[in-house]
Amino acid sequence: MCISRVRSFSEYAIYVSRWKDKSNADKIAHYERQEKEKIDEIMILKMNKEELERKFDDLESKNQELLDEIRILKANKEKTEQALREKIEFEKKIYECIGAKDRDTPKKHNTCQLDRLYNKRLNGKQEITMALHRESERLKLEAAKCQMAFGGVANFGWCDEDPNNPGQLIKDIEKLQRDLSSFTVIKGKEVKIHQDAVSELFERYKCKTSINDKTMKHVLSATLQRHILEIIAQRSEKYLHYSNVSKDKLDTLTDIPDERLEVGIKLRANDLCNLLERFCESTSSSDDYHLRASPVKLRQQIYAILCDRGFTSQNHPFIQEVVKDLLVSMDKYRTIESKEKNEKLASKAASLVQQVLNVFYFKLNTQDPVPLFKFYESGRKVDTKVMEGIWNGEPGNFEVEICAFPVVAVMKDEDEKNVLTKARVLVRKMG
Repeated sequence: MCISRVRSFSEYAIYVSRWKDKSNADKIAHYERQEKEKIDEIMILKMNKEELERKFDDLESKNQELLDEIRILKANKEKTEQALREKIEFEKKIYECIGAKDRDTPKKHNTCQLDRLYNKRLNGKQEITMALHRESERLKLEAAKCQMAFGGVANFGWCDEDPNNPGQLIKDIEKLQRDLSSFTVIKGKEVKIHQDAVSELFERYKCKTSINDKTMKHVLSATLQRHILEIIAQRSEKYLHYSNVSKDKLDTLTDIPDERLEVGIKLRANDLCNLLERFCESTSSSDDYHLRASPVKLRQQIYAILCDRGFTSQNHPFIQEVVKDLLVSMDKYRTIESKEKNEKLASKAASLVQQVLNVFYFKLNTQDPVPLFKFYESGRKVDTKVMEGIWNGEPGNFEVEICAFPVVAVMKDEDEKNVLTKARVLVRKMG
């Protein structure tokens, strides 16, 4: 009986311990989610702040130019008024001389002379007034152009509730990162790693990790993420650039099969936007901002439709083809002996293909300017402006082992980028 009680107490203690561990784990997960949401909000606010600061600087610069023009105009006005006063004084003296010389001239003649001088001065003042009025109208028009330009830039964005706004784009990218990481996880007794194939994969991406390193599974998971994204990207770019849709069918808009409508819409949209840009350059004036904005607006709306309705079915022939390639490629480097898990992999792979198409090939094109995505190669020095990862020490002492997920940013130039999400990298010590 004592043994039974001891066993009961022991089981109870184990139960309480597990319950506490689970409770603590739930709290930690809750705090991590809150922290992640705060970080997301900070990133969105930072992006909005940078964009507003850029727009404010542009507008302030233009405003300064207008103020400079106004100062110049005032200076010219003062000079003109001074010249006018001097001219009036000069004419007054002439009139006095004429009056002194012609005292005996009939009064009628003097009156006509006075009228002519008065009309001359009046016409001079009217000309100056008209010149000042024209200059004032020009400055008003210039200020209106600045305001329209500022408003036009702002109107290229999406409202906060729209699924295509930058904040939602960042959330979609982060969901893709999580799903991709879950799909390539290497853990459990049911996972068998094919060492020779993995060694070749590491060599292809110039990873220095060996098959016997403790971090091998972690590096393999990240490398598979990169490998899968590249497979989907290569197949998608090939498919979305004419694919099997013949040029004749695109020209006539006939006989395009339903499963290739996304391709036809994308290609037609690109052609139409290019034509609109040429049309704007050849016909619009510098102040016709509505016409110049039309190619951007058209691109945004068409790609927003493709985001919402394109490739919505996992049974789409293209998605099924890519899924088959992904599963074959994954089995080359690791196999899962669980039948249940293998059945779920196909659905997960299809979801990944849909997300990559939606985010990288549709939703990025709803933004203005259009962001791009870029992988960093192994051996590249760590740059915290565009990369995120874990390292112990100064970032300058580390280089990229593998870039698992690309940076998504507006690439202004090599040194200046407006980053939406940083590249995810695993690092190694330099040297």
